[in-house]
Amino acid sequence: GLIFCFLITALFVRWRQQRRRALDHLLSWSAIVILLVGLVFFRRWYLYWIIWFWIASGLVCLWDAWDERRRGPRGWGMLRNTAELCGGALAFGALMFAVSPHFVRELVSYNYADRYSVFHVSKSFGQFLASTFSAPGVVGILLFLGGLAYGLFKRDLRKFAVFQIVQLVGVVVHFGRTQDFGPHHHYLLLALMLLLATLFVAELLRSFGWIAAACLLPIGLLGYTLSFTSLLHDAPRVLLPLTGAVDGAPLRRGDIAEWRRLGTTMDEILSARGQGTIYVLGNSLTINSSDLLSLGRSLNEPFITPKFVYYSRDIDKRDGFPVDLLRARYVIVADPVQIQFDPAEQQVVAAPEREFLEGSGIAGAFEKLPCQFLLDGGVKVYIYQKTREISSQELRQLCDELRKAHPDRPYIYEPPAGVM
Repeated sequence: GLIFCFLITALFVRWRQQRRRALDHLLSWSAIVILLVGLVFFRRWYLYWIIWFWIASGLVCLWDAWDERRRGPRGWGMLRNTAELCGGALAFGALMFAVSPHFVRELVSYNYADRYSVFHVSKSFGQFLASTFSAPGVVGILLFLGGLAYGLFKRDLRKFAVFQIVQLVGVVVHFGRTQDFGPHHHYLLLALMLLLATLFVAELLRSFGWIAAACLLPIGLLGYTLSFTSLLHDAPRVLLPLTGAVDGAPLRRGDIAEWRRLGTTMDEILSARGQGTIYVLGNSLTINSSDLLSLGRSLNEPFITPKFVYYSRDIDKRDGFPVDLLRARYVIVADPVQIQFDPAEQQVVAAPEREFLEGSGIAGAFEKLPCQFLLDGGVKVYIYQKTREISSQELRQLCDELRKAHPDRPYIYEPPAGVM
C-alpha cells in the first residue's frame, strides 16, 4: 500500500512539474488511475487517502491556475492541469465501476461511521489525537514538522508541502469520524508523513553530515529494538512516546500445545465424522476465527481444519446476523463468553455463545463432543456437532435475543430470506 501511495504521489508531482507531450500525460494519468484502483482493493481503508488525494490535487491545480492568471496567460492553458485532473478523476470512477460495480454501489450506500462505531473508543478529540500520533512518536513527528517547515520555506517545494498537509489533515479528521486508528491504519499516516520527514533528514545530513547521523541513528535503532523485541515491556515508559515504539514483537502464548491438540482433534473429527464447515464462537485475543484459520501456518503443521473455517460474524452493526452459524456442521465454543469490544455491539457472538453454554436455543440441534481444551486465561473450549436441523422455534429464540439489542436493525436479528 505504501509503495502504491508513493508511486502515485511521484507520478502526480512529475506530471505537474514537467510539460511533455499529450501522450506522456495520458500515460501518467493511466498509471495513476490504475494504481489508485489497485490501492482500493489492496486495503479498503486506503479510500480515505484516495479521496483526499483528489481533493489536495484539485487545490494544488487551482493554485497553479491562479499563478498562471497572475502571470498573464488566459484561456485553456490556465486551467489545463485542472481539466486533466478532472479527466483522471472521471477515469478512476469509470474503472472502479467497471472492475466492481457491486463495491461502488456499496461504497455509496454504506454508512461506515455507523457500522464501525464500535471501533470509535476515544472519549475526546485530544485522546483521539494522542492515540493517532503515538505510532510515529515525538521524534517522527518532529522530523515531519521539520520537513513541512522546510517545504513551506522553499518556494519550489511549497505546493508539495501544502499538498501533503491537506491530505494528512483531511485523512485524520475524515477517518476519525468513522473510527479510531488501529495499528494497521497508521500506514495512512506513514504514506503522508514519511516523504516530508525523509526530505528533512536528507537536508539535515547534507547540512550537518555525521553529526546528524550520530543523533538520529541511535534513536532509530532504539525504536526498532523496542518495537520488535521483548525489551518493550521492560523499557522505561518515557522512551515509548519518544521513539514511537509499538508492540511488534512475536506473540508469546502459553497454550500452543492446546492449540496443536485442538487442530489435531478437529482433523480427526472431520475424518471420522464427516467434513463440514466450522464456526468459531468467540472473539477475543485468546480465541477467534482468525486464529483457527491461520492454525496451520502459525504452527507449521498440515492441518486440514482451516480449510473448513470461515470468518465469524463478530461485530453486530458491521457483520449482521451470524448466518454461517446456522449452516455450520461443527461449532467451536469458548467458555466464558469471549468478546473484546462493547458487549452491546457484539451480541452476534455473545447471544449464541450463551445458548451453547446453557444448552438452550439453537444449541439443541447440536451434540457436545467429549473433548475440552484449556487456553490462556483459563478459557475452556468445546466442540459441538450438528445432529439435526435447527427448528424454527430455536431460531426464533436467537432472533429475539438479537432483536433486544438492536430492535431497529432487522439485518442483525433476522437471517436472510431462504436460509431456513
